[in-house]
Parts: sequence; structure tokens; C-alpha cells
Amino acid sequence: MRSAPNHQVERSLQGEFLWRLKRYPLLALTTPNGLFIPSRTDEERRMRARLINRMKAEQMLLPGMPDLVLLWEDGAALVETKRPAFKNIFGYHPAGTASEDQQEFARRAAALGINHAYCSSWHDLEDHLRCWGVEPR
Repeated sequence: MRSAPNHQVERSLQGEFLWRLKRYPLLALTTPNGLFIPSRTDEERRMRARLINRMKAEQMLLPGMPDLVLLWEDGAALVETKRPAFKNIFGYHPAGTASEDQQEFARRAAALGINHAYCSSWHDLEDHLRCWGVEPR
């Protein structure tokens, strides 16, 4: 499970990606693959667990699904955002890493010939787009 700061950094990156991708001839779709359900009591925590397990069983939540799906005229890509490494007054924080589910999803995409990338900055994504033949308008 991701910590709140990791989640916030990755969401911020996704927002930047979506804003910058408006210059490209593609559709950028975020995947609703996570949700926050506040729970204070044991009963609420059990209800949350039942709800999440049911959503996974019915494929409404898919473990490992990348954060963004990009579609363009003759191609597609799956993009997983990862927190970049950084240092602040609290010390060094390593870059985010892919979970086993995310790695398995990337392997499945590669086996099917679907573009996939882990990106921790706009420049990472921009480089991948260029390699995939997608240029801004």
C-alpha cells in the first residue's frame, strides 16, 4: 500500500502529465484504480475490506493497472507514474518502485506488444512519446 506522501506526489505528476499531454494528438485516460474510504472503527474497516475485495473480484479495481492509458491514431501506451528520488530536510527519499502486480502488468503488456513506461517526470514521458512516434501538434 502506498503512503499518503507517495500518493500525493504521484497524483501531482499525473496532473502535470495530463495538462502537458493536451498538446498531443491523443486521448489520455486516468484509471480509477484506487480509492480512499475513511474508517475509524473495526466495523467500518471490515466493511471497507469487503467492499474493496468485491471491487477486485468484479474487476472494478485491477491490481497493477497503470495510472494512465494513452491512445493515439495508430498506437497506445500504458504509463505508471513513480515518485522521483529527492532529498529534503528530513533526509534522502528513494524513487518509487513498481509493485509485483505492476511489474507483472508491464510483462503482460510487453508480451502483447503494448507500449509501457514507468515515468517519474514529464521529461521521462516526453522521451517515451518521442520513441513511440508521438509528437506534439
